[in-house]
Amino acid sequence: MKTRLLASAALIALAAASAGAAEKVKISLGGYMNATVFNTSQDTSGFGANSSLRELGFTSEGEIHFKGKTALDDGTEVGMRVELEIEADNSSGGQSANNDIIDEVYVYVQSNWGRVEFGQQDGVADQMGVFAPNVFKTTKVDDAKTFFIQDGSQNPYRPNSLRLRTDLFVSDDNVKLIYFTPRFSGFQFGISYMPEPTKNFTGFAARKDNDSNQQADIWEFGASFKDSIGVVDVNASLVYLTGTNEAPSAANRDDLEEWGFGASFFYEGFTVGGSYRFSNARGGSSLTTVLTDGSDTEIWSIGATYKSGDWTFGLQYVDGVTELDTLGNEQDGQGFEAALKYTISDGIAIGAGYQNYSYESDLSALASGGDLEADILYSNFELEM
Repeated sequence: MKTRLLASAALIALAAASAGAAEKVKISLGGYMNATVFNTSQDTSGFGANSSLRELGFTSEGEIHFKGKTALDDGTEVGMRVELEIEADNSSGGQSANNDIIDEVYVYVQSNWGRVEFGQQDGVADQMGVFAPNVFKTTKVDDAKTFFIQDGSQNPYRPNSLRLRTDLFVSDDNVKLIYFTPRFSGFQFGISYMPEPTKNFTGFAARKDNDSNQQADIWEFGASFKDSIGVVDVNASLVYLTGTNEAPSAANRDDLEEWGFGASFFYEGFTVGGSYRFSNARGGSSLTTVLTDGSDTEIWSIGATYKSGDWTFGLQYVDGVTELDTLGNEQDGQGFEAALKYTISDGIAIGAGYQNYSYESDLSALASGGDLEADILYSNFELEM
């Protein structure tokens, strides 16, 4: 009943918005592009004789954004946003069938009563999160979009699915219904619902309601605070996500549950902040991870940046640990980055950085997620429209 009411409310809002537009929808173009030259020193001795990795490499990552909006006679804004991947997403491993060109596609209605979004969009737990500051959009250690270390299968190295990211990302860009309240006295609240992990029913997913151990009926809740306290700008968030296992394969299979918080503070060029995430999924990884006792994951990060004129310098550290079983075995991972950026002009910047990743497991074999150490030096070109 709740989901039917939410869907009906969204359709009514969209229908009301379409009747009384003062002018046609205006389209604008945006996006970004990052090109990177890097050198990775990584131990590959556990990957086998045919899994040697090149140290010097080039990589790039970017998107094109189409945005359309119009204003109704009463001031309500109606719009849409389409984000297209310029190339296959590096985080999917190069050969994955999930590398579709569509990133996000959704419509929205915004007025003094709040904002409704419907379509392929991140849930409120991800959208409302506040995280440690970083210098570059893609080269960072908390939720890296350009990832420099790989396993023997040429996929990003994530032993036992441990992803070093503090955002609650598991509902991804699957179709969902989202509502944000207006911001008042610095506070804003949000809620989103996703019935099924799907983008559409033409090849991405089926409508079955009894997929074994699949998490569905994803509800996300968020609260944020953004305001100035004295001379300090403050941004903080508290978010929660829960799901339901459609068809548990055994009595000890769990429903998905995650929560997190974060905060950042800005004062005269300095920004410091951090975030924390808890998940009962091993590695905090996906909607199809089999959740059992001994799968909890905790990840936290902290960082700081300083901007003076056209120069920005930053440090970031992320730490994660996931349980491997009920015997107390764990997988640990850490990432550190120091980066420097020079802004040539508005939207154009160059820079360089250093990253270190370290993984250690209570299980000895690399195939199960053993020890690994990697050092990366990189230079980066950043273009944003």
